[in-house]
Amino acid sequence: MYYSGIDLHRDTCYMTTLDDSGRKVKAKNLPTEPTQIAQYFADLPGDHQAVVECTMGWYWLSDLCHDLGIDLILAHATHLKAIASAKVKTDTVDALTMAHVRRLVGTRSRLQTQAQAILLKGNHDRSQERYCGM
Repeated sequence: MYYSGIDLHRDTCYMTTLDDSGRKVKAKNLPTEPTQIAQYFADLPGDHQAVVECTMGWYWLSDLCHDLGIDLILAHATHLKAIASAKVKTDTVDALTMAHVRRLVGTRSRLQTQAQAILLKGNHDRSQERYCGM
């Protein structure tokens, strides 16, 4: 699984992609052209999840990611404390921070699902579900 943070602007976007372990595998400043972004993802075969800061022009990116089978979430930068409170705010830093947040959210969800499956498989008391975020 790959996790990408996308700092999107009108003419360019900065993209950073991490692997499951949180290692940066790719980072690039691209023109905001669908073919360029599709090629960025195609260069890393496998499943992708991505996050983009909400800006005025994110709609086309959502459609593109949907067509590519990439799960894209929209993040409000002021609600991402790691970005909003950062002393250094650059496209590079923002994209990396968003990629890490996306990876951690994905990992948390996967662990919750695994814990729920273990509880349900063992037919445990449903009162224990609160420990799994259920």
